[in-house]
Amino acid sequence: MNQVGPKQSLFFNERGQAIMEYLMIILFIAFLSVKMVTAYNKILDTTFKSLAKVLTQHLNIGVCESRCFSDGYQNK
Repeated sequence: MNQVGPKQSLFFNERGQAIMEYLMIILFIAFLSVKMVTAYNKILDTTFKSLAKVLTQHLNIGVCESRCFSDGYQNK
C-alpha cells in the first residue's frame, strides 16, 4: 500500500485550494472593475471638458445670429 507520511501530507493538502481559487477570481474581477471604472472616468472627464469648452465659447463669443442657446445672453 502507498501510505503518505506526515511530511508528505503537507505538500498534498488540498483543503484550502477552492478558497484560494475563489479568492483569486474575486481579486481578478475587482482589478478589472477598477481598471474599467478608471477608463470610463477618463472618457467622461474628457467629454465634459470638451462640452464645457464648446458651450463657453458659444455663449461668450456668440456663434448665432438668430437663435441662441438662451435669449438672456448678449451674444446675438
